[in-house]
Amino acid sequence: LAYGDVEYRFAHPSFPLHPGEEIMKEASPAYGDVEYRFAHPSFPLHPGEEIMKENKALLLSALINFKSEDGVDRVAREQWLFEGPGVYRPRKEVKVLSSRTVETISPNSALFLQPLMDFKAKDGQNHALYVKAKRTHVDNFGKRSHIFYVNEEVFQVVSPIVLASNNYCVICDPVNEEGVPRIEHLDDEIMDVYVLGQSDDIILRALESFQDGSVVTRTAGEEWMLTGPLEYVPPIEVEVVTVRKAIPLDENEGIYVRDKRSGQVRAVIGSTYLLNQDEELWPKKLSPAVITYRVPHNATVHINDYKGKKSRVVFGPVRVMLGPDEEFTLVDLSGGKPKRTNIMKTICLLLGPEFCTDVLQEKATKLFSQPDFLGNFCKTIAARMRGIVASVNFGQFHKNSVSLIRQSVFGTDADDIIGDRLFFPHNNLVVKSVDVQAVEPVDQRTQDALQKSVQLAIEITSNSQEASAR
Repeated sequence: LAYGDVEYRFAHPSFPLHPGEEIMKEASPAYGDVEYRFAHPSFPLHPGEEIMKENKALLLSALINFKSEDGVDRVAREQWLFEGPGVYRPRKEVKVLSSRTVETISPNSALFLQPLMDFKAKDGQNHALYVKAKRTHVDNFGKRSHIFYVNEEVFQVVSPIVLASNNYCVICDPVNEEGVPRIEHLDDEIMDVYVLGQSDDIILRALESFQDGSVVTRTAGEEWMLTGPLEYVPPIEVEVVTVRKAIPLDENEGIYVRDKRSGQVRAVIGSTYLLNQDEELWPKKLSPAVITYRVPHNATVHINDYKGKKSRVVFGPVRVMLGPDEEFTLVDLSGGKPKRTNIMKTICLLLGPEFCTDVLQEKATKLFSQPDFLGNFCKTIAARMRGIVASVNFGQFHKNSVSLIRQSVFGTDADDIIGDRLFFPHNNLVVKSVDVQAVEPVDQRTQDALQKSVQLAIEITSNSQEASAR
């Protein structure tokens, strides 16, 4: 041997060690060799001993450049597999990195393999990303199996996606930008094929511009409708907005339909109707269906069209149907006994003849709420009279005393007409009339001056009448 060289010797006859040679490792069974030991005392496994089964392999690495027994030129750091069953004899140029076991692939399953570097597999295929197992075989159990190669590692075991005849699914990112396959995933769950009946339709919207068939070109955002009967699977450029069914209508039934483009609302009455892609049900406040009302005999309703600014009165008996812009006029009526306002709300007025009853109630305890109602009554009238007397001079009061007193007690309205009653709400006292029996000044000097003035006026009047008589 050359200096520093190493050599493995198998089943070699006895030999002496030359000067400078030494045994680096004691003799041990080769990989795959089996040694039977009977009634043997306990012993340790020698270094390197390992039992290889049929579905195993060894991962080997070249330490230096050399040519293997099968004539393959190996380069330093190259890795390859030695697959069993077989006997592997170690070489000084080769290092055993690890052992690998077969990965079992059940029916309807697959392995995703991830390459650790770009390489060419034994089947001649170039591998650079995720690939399926190319080299397969059937083992004794009838299952498919694969020993992943030197530059492969198991990335994921994938279960099959089972689709029935009425199912479909959308697969995202099957390849990368360079067209190399990679791990796929579903955009959504498995979905059912859209099955439309005779009275069904489906509203579709284009997610991007594409050629729909050989004639029609769809632009992004465009909506269109397909009517049944048919089975439909939307392409990836299309999303399903909604599936609609025809609305059956009797001759006395209807719906409000709004055009989304123009905003116009119309009533569809008495026929089965299927909305198109530009229409939608218009929800009136009370109901999305056309509102109908039976006007009874000897009654009437008032209907107002707020958009057309017109109204109509309908007399019964008749069935009335509101247009999309029409509303009933609501009437608030008093009710109960005694009557209270805004108790009844109705849209129908009965024309009569009709009777109305009511109960008038008053609390008797209010009569005794004022201990001295006469004193309060007199003080109130006196205060009112003082106010009116203070606002005029003596001459005006003397000439119009009766009128001024009535005005002070009952007050006047907006037209200066004297009222006819004075009401005290505390005890429900009502004053209906005032009799003026006498008007006398309290001050004696004022009373004397008033008497002298009256006498002088009488004397002047008498003299004037006598002069006229002569």
